[in-house]
Amino acid sequence: MAMGLRPSMLDDLGLAPAVQWQVREFSRLNGIPAAAELDGELDGLPEEVCTCIYRVVQESLTNCARHARAKNVHVKLDGSRQRIVLTVQDDGIGFDPSGSSSRGLGLIGMEERIRELKGKMLIRSQPNRARSWRSRFP
Repeated sequence: MAMGLRPSMLDDLGLAPAVQWQVREFSRLNGIPAAAELDGELDGLPEEVCTCIYRVVQESLTNCARHARAKNVHVKLDGSRQRIVLTVQDDGIGFDPSGSSSRGLGLIGMEERIRELKGKMLIRSQPNRARSWRSRFP
């Protein structure tokens, strides 16, 4: 239930500052250098899109901290009202995205959120290699 709630930070600050804060907090709490690159028109997006992006960034960073053994993380958000692309990359150990054991609740939840908005999620990874998550919203 809590995952479905809209973070008040989105209302208070907007999407771009909320994502920047999320990346800074991740770095501070986990000791992993992380950078956010935000481009395009990110103001005025529909509420459900902002919430989805925020939650996907949050879950992606959680996965980086718990599973990736990453030394660096990069979050890129580029968008307009017509199309948004979110990419989260790390230089961690990677995994086999086609393996059934790789499909935890976090990934499944991200895919469902993105699909609800008619978006797509692409995971590029291999064991012992860096990985990236790319989400595209029409």
